Amino acid sequence: MSWTWQRARRRPRNDGQSRQARCGTARRHLHAVPSGGLARIAVAGRAETDFQPGDRLSDDLAIFVRENAARDELGAVSQFEALALSACKRKSGDAMTCTTCHDPHGQVQASEKTDYYRARCLTCHASMSRGHHDDRQDCTSCHMPRRESADIGHTMVTDHRILRMRSDAGHRSSAFDVLVQFGNPSRARELGLAYGALALRGLQSASEHARRLFEEAVSDGQTDADVLTRLGSLAQERGDFERAQHYYEEAFARDPTRAVVAANLGVFLALQGKLKDAIGLWQQTFDRNPI
Repeated sequence: MSWTWQRARRRPRNDGQSRQARCGTARRHLHAVPSGGLARIAVAGRAETDFQPGDRLSDDLAIFVRENAARDELGAVSQFEALALSACKRKSGDAMTCTTCHDPHGQVQASEKTDYYRARCLTCHASMSRGHHDDRQDCTSCHMPRRESADIGHTMVTDHRILRMRSDAGHRSSAFDVLVQFGNPSRARELGLAYGALALRGLQSASEHARRLFEEAVSDGQTDADVLTRLGSLAQERGDFERAQHYYEEAFARDPTRAVVAANLGVFLALQGKLKDAIGLWQQTFDRNPI
């Protein structure tokens, strides 16, 4: 038995949902879906690639979704978000996961789906089934209907909100640029970086959100190369080149492997007539990042 598997077995059950969240939380892009976006921000000192089976995903990664995104629209890979909104999941807590209804190692045959998924529902709702639409045994046709995908054209997705009635689906209710961390309260650092990512994609209103959150993060001591890099880009965006250079210099001092920081810092040096210093910095960076 491998060390990783032993570690996974020692973890609490709800950590299994970290693997499901990593696969099943929407990865929507701002330009592709104007009504929603998602940012994945590495926790300070961690990277997305640090995640291993058995780890708690939130220890490595903060996942941000548009506020009420799963209520307003359904994406092809947003089932985990939608399930989290369901009354079934909220009342069951950690006892209900994706594998409560889905076998990751097998595929239910089309002819068996109605009975198979009905049996999953009756695990909790047996008392409600007596005399409840005896002529319609397919629970999912009413409570988990297929709907058009919000992020992939000509595609239908199953509504995992497990609605009581079809009419409960609702309509879009919030501004698309309001981000919340999925499943956890967010820190100013991670939320600021999430808005910074949206700003880089062209969402102008996100820049001010990011700047305000970074100021809060810095005052709380949440300052690292990621925050300094984004502060530099925001200052550069608004034409404050002196402050941008200051932030880039601090970021580079903390992490000299950052190619973007070195490239921008070199430009500032070149504009100041320090071409030799700029070329030396770029050469050093290219040596560290040959690709």
